[in-house]
Amino acid sequence: MIALLFQQVLFDLIRGTIAAAAIALVGGGLIGAIAGAINRRWRRSLLGSVLGSFWGVLLLTLLPIGVIPGLIGGGPYAGVYVLVFAVILLPLGLVVGATLGILAFLQCSPPQIRRWLRWVVVVGYSILAIALTISWARYCSRNSCESLSAAGLRLGQPEWMAPTAIAVSLS
Repeated sequence: MIALLFQQVLFDLIRGTIAAAAIALVGGGLIGAIAGAINRRWRRSLLGSVLGSFWGVLLLTLLPIGVIPGLIGGGPYAGVYVLVFAVILLPLGLVVGATLGILAFLQCSPPQIRRWLRWVVVVGYSILAIALTISWARYCSRNSCESLSAAGLRLGQPEWMAPTAIAVSLS
């Protein structure tokens, strides 16, 4: 049970980090380019915007999506929840995070920025790990997670990636 929980939380953290990084590079890069053109500090505006939008998307968008109890087990209406949260919270997290990142990078010196980034990384990933662990623990307390792992299916993976499905498809 602990290994399954640890594996799923780590999988969700990595998946959320990759998704937030991809969204932040595009959206934060665009916002940073506009802000850099306005204040003529391209490098600091762009870097602050991308890092700020990364944390904004990760904490304001992907955290609520990851901890909704109905999304973990799937269900027929799981996509509706994701769509609503993505439409409302994705632009909000992107713009708020990019704005705060630009302001922080333009107002603070590089040593202050490094110190703040350390705290943001530690606190941000701690919040994510705790929230995802509680969400998975609630899901596993209501449903049988041991039966899924005993059947060879790992949560979070498509059925075709299960070891028995691969062996059957190869023969």
